[in-house]
Amino acid sequence: MAFWAEHYDRAGQDLMTYDSVEEATLRESFATWRKRVFTNNSRPAMRLAQTLSPIRVLQPVVVRLDDTGQSWRIDPPRGTLDKTDDPADLIMHSESLNFLFSNSFGFDTLGVNGTFEEAREGGFSRAARSISIENLNNLGIRFGPGLFLNPKIIGIFLERLRGVSAKMKRRDR
Repeated sequence: MAFWAEHYDRAGQDLMTYDSVEEATLRESFATWRKRVFTNNSRPAMRLAQTLSPIRVLQPVVVRLDDTGQSWRIDPPRGTLDKTDDPADLIMHSESLNFLFSNSFGFDTLGVNGTFEEAREGGFSRAARSISIENLNNLGIRFGPGLFLNPKIIGIFLERLRGVSAKMKRRDR
């Protein structure tokens, strides 16, 4: 009984704690992320997709950090990370954003552990079509001219995106 009483008492406490990440560290982590992305993908192909793709891939994404109050605009094809006052797509802790930039599996992990929120409708979908580019890389798919010629790969990506978006909509009900 004592064992369960102790656990019951602790159940109401916030057991997850995070340390805020300084702006300089976020910028360093982003530089590492950008280098990985550009090493594995054609920057011109990314820019072309951003401009011409009918499914609006690789668009800038705004992430608001709930611990610092800062909002960051991430533009993968341009390789930029800028402070902004634009409406956020996602809300997360600075440590979560740092984790995303520090690990090629970062976006997937954040999706699994639920350490972000969708700030506005479609925000997760926009982020998944943009800052999750390393998910494709981890599957052996590189953004380059050949990707545009492979409808099977595009179909797989769209199907996965639809499935995740449907789950997000069901969760909001």
